[in-house]
Amino acid sequence: MISAVNRPTALARGTARPRAGVAAVGLGARRVVRVQALPDPSRSDEAFGEGKTKDLTDVKPPASVKDIGPAVREAAPVMAPAFEAPLLLPTFSRRREIFAGRLAIVGFAAVAAWEILTPSHPGILNITSSLTGWSLATTKLVYSAFIGHGLLGLIWPGSPTYSRANINDYNKRPEGPPTAAVNPFTNPQRFFGTSSFWGYTKKNELFVGRMSMIGFFMGLVNEMQSGLGPIGQVSWWLGNNSPTDEFYSKAAMAILGFAALVTIIGYGSGRAGTVEGEEEIF
Repeated sequence: MISAVNRPTALARGTARPRAGVAAVGLGARRVVRVQALPDPSRSDEAFGEGKTKDLTDVKPPASVKDIGPAVREAAPVMAPAFEAPLLLPTFSRRREIFAGRLAIVGFAAVAAWEILTPSHPGILNITSSLTGWSLATTKLVYSAFIGHGLLGLIWPGSPTYSRANINDYNKRPEGPPTAAVNPFTNPQRFFGTSSFWGYTKKNELFVGRMSMIGFFMGLVNEMQSGLGPIGQVSWWLGNNSPTDEFYSKAAMAILGFAALVTIIGYGSGRAGTVEGEEEIF
């Protein structure tokens, strides 16, 4: 029982240890959101668990799906992981586009080298047929099935491509094709999604990967008509249906010269890696 004598002492004890509800009411007048940042081992105060906090009171919520990327970059101390779908399920996502682009770059370069160095100058279908022992008809069927399986990720309504998580993840990239229409004549850099300079950057890698995927696909389609590989098709489009060894030699010199030029500019300018603003390309 609290008497008149010990009442001030009891009140002092009560105020010394406020309840959680009282503290919550005290913060009710102004909403404060605090995010715990990752500790920095180099700082002694953070090494003992006293990590810094980030005041997010003035962070504005995203008004649309397109604003999710900037909102996440502004609010989160660590970026969220990219969207991932089951391996065998056809899906158009950020990570898969990068993987398919890299695979197309390596594949297109290997096919071009094989075509130039081999005396018979075979194309994609003939190279695959000779390596696997399949007939040309079977090789065409396998490539058609592979392409059709990938297109299911685009035309199948239940594909993870159209899931909310994947759409939010894909919109972390800078605005531009294929999610937004851009005039290629007034803003070619934004239309192609490239950096403002030559170099081995994430934006440029994404662009080269997309061009390689388109080139590999069109090489397959044109080979079914002309019987020539990607390098020979250049001669075919120029009006020469039977490219000579001299043409392949000049093509090899042109490709090697261009590759050397890009490498020198990329590394010579000190722009051989990721630049600021490209964290969400992949």
